[in-house]
Amino acid sequence: MQAKRLVLGASGLIGQGLIQYFGPIGTIGTSFTQNSPGLITFDANTHSLAPLIKDLKPGSPVFFLIGMTEIDQCARDPVGSRVLNVDLMINHLQIIMSAGLLPIYMSSDSVFDGKEGNYVEESETKPLHLYGRQKLEIEKFLLKSAKPHLVLRLPKVVCSIPRKGTVFYEWVEAIKFGREIQCATDQVFSPISLSDLSRTVAKIIDNREFGLFHLAGPEAWSRAGLFDLLVEELSRYGKVTHRMRRCSIHEFPQLLEDRPLNCSLNIGKLISVLGSQISIRPMREVCATVAKSIAIASGSHSK
Repeated sequence: MQAKRLVLGASGLIGQGLIQYFGPIGTIGTSFTQNSPGLITFDANTHSLAPLIKDLKPGSPVFFLIGMTEIDQCARDPVGSRVLNVDLMINHLQIIMSAGLLPIYMSSDSVFDGKEGNYVEESETKPLHLYGRQKLEIEKFLLKSAKPHLVLRLPKVVCSIPRKGTVFYEWVEAIKFGREIQCATDQVFSPISLSDLSRTVAKIIDNREFGLFHLAGPEAWSRAGLFDLLVEELSRYGKVTHRMRRCSIHEFPQLLEDRPLNCSLNIGKLISVLGSQISIRPMREVCATVAKSIAIASGSHSK
């Protein structure tokens, strides 16, 4: 079967979600490492895109999930992060657009300074850290290209079935083993579940929408508030004891750069375009699914 789409960086959380949603048939996925089953090894610094896109039809989507994504890692290596996140990104985007394909660039809510929240697509951008500035630079490049493209600004992505390395997994593990965790009360975001994200991306593509969209959950949450919600849902299956300490984001001395406080995203544009096709679950429903999966795994689910 002819390839229908390309996911660059399919070994990460969002890439895995897209592969799972679309299925491996017709989907080409890449990974930087050589030990990712079902994925093609691709080094953005040395490998050519030509073999990956030769069978794609014009207009086929190419997801850009590659790059240096840790905020503090970018700060520690400004030269290296620029090469990966800006210079090479632009080169590969130009190749994709010249081939008549549709680049889908995953940007971030961190293009905002976090002073207001409830940002719409046209809100003033003013990133506080290098990673956000690099994301914004690519957004502006695509806008100036005048070629069909999609830029999706994303918030924190969570999983209704906890996966290692995701926030719910880390919290559940901390509760399980009695570890202390700190949750900021003053940093607000609009989390979305991985499955809702993947499904909504597919709807945007099917509708042949282009340009900039906020793809986020319908609610704004602090980390502490989201933790409380998870505990509330877990408590439906038994007593939950935890060592969560509320704090300010400013109490994390290891952070190399300032973090925006309120990056909640307004998804009104997305709703107006997709209408009844959009289905993004509130976090209570997501947390309820997490709690149920944990209860089933531990044998405490009685229904």
